Amino acid sequence: FSTVSDNGYASLNGTSMATPGAMGSLVLLQELHRDLHNGQFMRSATLKALAIHTAKEAGLHPGPDYSFGWGLIDVEAGAKVLQSQDDVNVFVKEISLADGQVFELELFPQEN
Repeated sequence: FSTVSDNGYASLNGTSMATPGAMGSLVLLQELHRDLHNGQFMRSATLKALAIHTAKEAGLHPGPDYSFGWGLIDVEAGAKVLQSQDDVNVFVKEISLADGQVFELELFPQEN
């Protein structure tokens, strides 16, 4: 249910209605990141990766598909990732690499 061009309201569906909801969700994640990191916003690629990484599976087939993309945005899961960063077990890194530059990250998985 949303506003329409003739100053009224209408029930709509599809990407026209998904886009405002998705955008609002991503803005909330940006605001949380800003609050946790001294006013710094995430780069767009970082925000996209966070949304994809924390999306809920949708549809009949696992993984991204033509109908559901990467799935359903899960703002709570994204917020939990941002809030639980400890740079050991949970981290979000924004790194730029120049041509030919190498970045290595050693991970040491713990058994439960």
